[in-house]
Amino acid sequence: MRKIGVAALLAFAAAARAGDLPWETWNDLGDVARVGGDYGSYLASSYCLDGCRYDRTSVDPGRGGPRFVRIESTAEGEQGVIFDQPGAGAVTRVWMTTGDGVSQPLPSDVRLRIYFDGEAAPTVDVPLDRFFDDPLARRGAAPLMTDRLQSSGGNVSYLPLPYRRGIKIALLNGTGLRLWYQINYTQVADATPVRSFAGAADFLTLAQRLEQPASADRAFAARLPFGRDRRPLDPFAEWNAAELGAGAPLVLLHRDGFGTITSTRIGIARERWDDVVLSIMVDGETAIELPIAEFFAADAADPMRPLGVFAGVDAGGAFYAALPMPYRRGIEVALRLREGADARTANVRSVFEVDTRAPPADAGTLRTYVHAACPTTPALGDEVLLEHRGSGRMVGLVAWMSGDGVREGGYYLEGDERVYVDGSVQPLWYGTGVEDLFNGGFYFDQSAYSGPLAGAPFRHAGRTDDAASMYRWFLTDAPHWRQSITYKLENGADGTEPMCLRSVAFYYARPEPAQEILATLQVGDAASEAAADYRRAGDADCAMLSARFGDEPPTGRTAAVCTGTTASRFTLTAPRAGGSFRLRRTFDAGVEGQAAEIWVDGVCVGAWPDTQANPSRRWSQMDVDFALPSAAQTLSFEIRPRAGRRVTESRYELFGAVARSGGD
Repeated sequence: MRKIGVAALLAFAAAARAGDLPWETWNDLGDVARVGGDYGSYLASSYCLDGCRYDRTSVDPGRGGPRFVRIESTAEGEQGVIFDQPGAGAVTRVWMTTGDGVSQPLPSDVRLRIYFDGEAAPTVDVPLDRFFDDPLARRGAAPLMTDRLQSSGGNVSYLPLPYRRGIKIALLNGTGLRLWYQINYTQVADATPVRSFAGAADFLTLAQRLEQPASADRAFAARLPFGRDRRPLDPFAEWNAAELGAGAPLVLLHRDGFGTITSTRIGIARERWDDVVLSIMVDGETAIELPIAEFFAADAADPMRPLGVFAGVDAGGAFYAALPMPYRRGIEVALRLREGADARTANVRSVFEVDTRAPPADAGTLRTYVHAACPTTPALGDEVLLEHRGSGRMVGLVAWMSGDGVREGGYYLEGDERVYVDGSVQPLWYGTGVEDLFNGGFYFDQSAYSGPLAGAPFRHAGRTDDAASMYRWFLTDAPHWRQSITYKLENGADGTEPMCLRSVAFYYARPEPAQEILATLQVGDAASEAAADYRRAGDADCAMLSARFGDEPPTGRTAAVCTGTTASRFTLTAPRAGGSFRLRRTFDAGVEGQAAEIWVDGVCVGAWPDTQANPSRRWSQMDVDFALPSAAQTLSFEIRPRAGRRVTESRYELFGAVARSGGD
């Protein structure tokens, strides 16, 4: 396979698609409102596997210990594999930083190698520092990659890396490098027609989508069409002027029936931002009620304007939002003065664009989840930034954080995000720190910044008054759930340090789940094994294991687990036939490797990846989505370990579509 060097890394060409994939939301921003799809979104990172204070940054146990899936020998030297995922999907974000107390440039003598579809040679092979040097930015489009100077301590790539039959990311001559990393990826069923990255994908549209809409006019709306056909919308062509006073709310927009608000702009004098509350009623219930600046990721005290792709403040000082707001029976956008606010009349200007067509059946309602505590109470556990039961997709997170007024410095930025999806005990997203979550590094050591997908518009590096405001928009890399989500944030480096926090999570949701558990197999339970006709591997070693999961505080579990190098077999019967499923495996992570193929009814439908051994937190979980050639109710599974791999299994859960009894 041809290697892609720096100059050719981003060669752009239009390409036909059979249909948009879950990460291709830049083609139609309305897709961010769609929930319940048959795919999973995950985060792999260098977090500490045993819950320690430090992340895994090198091979040195004193610096968090090793963070490689494995170390491989090549003709050019040793390379450490940091990510190895089989099947079909796309890496949607890569974040890295290095340094010792402050961020440093990534080294040029370490090479980043990306292998696709099991190829022996890397498709991408570039010096690590050059990977985040985006040539497209020099053509005037918003960058898909930013370095530590642009992203305040972090190096970030939003260049999609789609793969058809797997991806591997490795560092050549970098096994001793002190490096923190996060890799967001979306996994789809193997049967999904994904075209692997080859340096000629159509990502120019994505870069154009990220252009910062910072002008004072409405031209940005024309550059953000909700649909490839640039369909005509139903705009209020001119700004509508009104006065907001004490008493009744000021209704800016009221619509009956169905449609989608696709563009929102509201102008209010900056000195009145803190006085005004935004309320949005969707289909007869309050979906959003916030201080108006928070909806646009802004704060009157911030010296820098937020310039997000979905919301921010334009050059004229007006709020803008490109968050689609679907409705089926009606919508109302209103303002009111908060209790105790200056009672003087506030001048308001507003303009909206509305798509009057019916929203897609799977479109969720835009909602916000607010969490506030000052100080927090670490004894109660992690801070819950979002919790929802049903199906949904997260689109943004805004946070204002500071110390508790007693402790000094930016310690509160050390906490990791831990995201539990669809009832998982193991976090399926596990981060490495607050500033990393918002694309920075080392406490945003390059000061405040503002970009299309993330920013820290305010950063004060002080003592007891240390503080920061931050935002992140999830365009291609959104957390996605089909049953439930609990998005948590740790209190400081080890979960014990109080802080002050206010956060707003933006998400699309429907109250009903998209999937449910249809069948289970518990190894070691005689009745469960008999019902599933479980046949363990021929060389299986089965025993009881008492261990803990990787959540915090860790959940203990005592159960049987079988380990073998040959195939195991079982049959799961669903209450109804289906074509799209998800298999969750609970396993012993104390064994390294464990790559295996998943066969159903004689067809290979997916695979388990190799994993690094975790002797401290031996229980873990992993999900794989798969599709069958035709609908089936009884599924005969065969788990085939790759040559030389020992695979462990304790419990399997089969997820499938929820039965629907009626219409929307």
